[in-house]
Amino acid sequence: MVVLDDPIYISRVEMLLNNGELNGVRILSEASVKLMSRNHLNLDDPEAASFGASGIGFGLTVGVLEDAGQAGMFGPDGQYFWGGAASTTFWVDPEKKITAVFTKNVELKKVSTYLALGDSYTIGYYYVIF
Repeated sequence: MVVLDDPIYISRVEMLLNNGELNGVRILSEASVKLMSRNHLNLDDPEAASFGASGIGFGLTVGVLEDAGQAGMFGPDGQYFWGGAASTTFWVDPEKKITAVFTKNVELKKVSTYLALGDSYTIGYYYVIF
């Protein structure tokens, strides 16, 4: 297993966690981050379900956990997230002011080896709680 960090990716996620600010420098307005991380779908419409799952909405560039119980995911409502092509995943919990970035490089053909987003929440919150 290879453990690495990607300071550029991590700094972008940290900037989102800090409502658009990174190391004292404003990158995005707080209003922009709030707009990005707010659900824009009508979750009462079954055809509008994001990612084919109930309880998950979609902001501007990120998925938004609207109802963790309904989505079957671990984490607070209002948490937002995204995943990349090679199984990189990040999530931001604005309520607890924590974030996590998981990187895993897999071949795109081997989808079954991807780290599931729900697994990343479970792993991350396990270490926060314990």
